[in-house]
Amino acid sequence: MDKRFQFTRSARRHGMNAARALAIMESQGDPLVVTTEDGEHVEYWWFGMDEVTNVEWEIMAVERPDVMLIVHAMPTRYRQPLPKE
Repeated sequence: MDKRFQFTRSARRHGMNAARALAIMESQGDPLVVTTEDGEHVEYWWFGMDEVTNVEWEIMAVERPDVMLIVHAMPTRYRQPLPKE
C-alpha cells in the first residue's frame, strides 16, 4: 500500500498515536482483508503488539481514493468474547 495514512478522531480514542500504529502495521506486514458480501466495502485489519507498552492492538483501515483512513484502533483486551453456543 503506497497511500498515505490518515487517522480519525475515533482511531485515537484509546490513546493510540500515529507512530505506534504505523509501527504495529509495518511489523505485521500485509493486513487481513475483509470484504462485505455485496463487495461494496473493504476493511483492512492488523493485529499486533505495541513494543513500547507491550499491549496487543487491533487496527482497522478503509481505503479512500487518495488515502488509507484509519478508523479504529483498540487494545484487544477490550474485545468482548464471542457468545457460547
